[in-house]
Amino acid sequence: MRLRRAGAGDAEAIVGVQVAAWRAAYAGLMPQDFLDAMDHPRRLESWRRALSMSGPQVFTVAEDESGTVAGFCVCGPSRDADANSSIGEIIALNVLPSAWRQGIGRLLCEDVIALAPERGWQTLTLWVLRDNARARSAYARIGFEADGTRKVETALTGTPLVELRYRREGRSA
Repeated sequence: MRLRRAGAGDAEAIVGVQVAAWRAAYAGLMPQDFLDAMDHPRRLESWRRALSMSGPQVFTVAEDESGTVAGFCVCGPSRDADANSSIGEIIALNVLPSAWRQGIGRLLCEDVIALAPERGWQTLTLWVLRDNARARSAYARIGFEADGTRKVETALTGTPLVELRYRREGRSA
């Protein structure tokens, strides 16, 4: 597996990973009609825009030996109201379901952890669905812990989704 920074040309592959990962990971956790209706063309345009803009976010893809994108990660300064400039956030992390449990998510997280000191981040956070036991367990194995902060997201699917904030402290986040 090889990591590299993503560019606008990776938008199609990232959308494919995102849609497949969400449909598999969130089945039973999000409304099925929302997952079934995930709009590839609209997401593609949004990703192309995001990947072509300069800004504080870092987009990384994980490619297998054949050059196929098997996962991606987006990180940047924390978007939380209680954050300061020493806190970074893993904003998105998705891996193709066919590549789950192969260490790709860990590799992408470790890349963010290695990037943290040069970004001035002493702490890293991420948000995960309360009911996503698989992801919560994976983040815990990498050293993230629930910090007691939760929020209820309703705008995405129209139904309440409880999210928990996970945190990793330390000089190397």
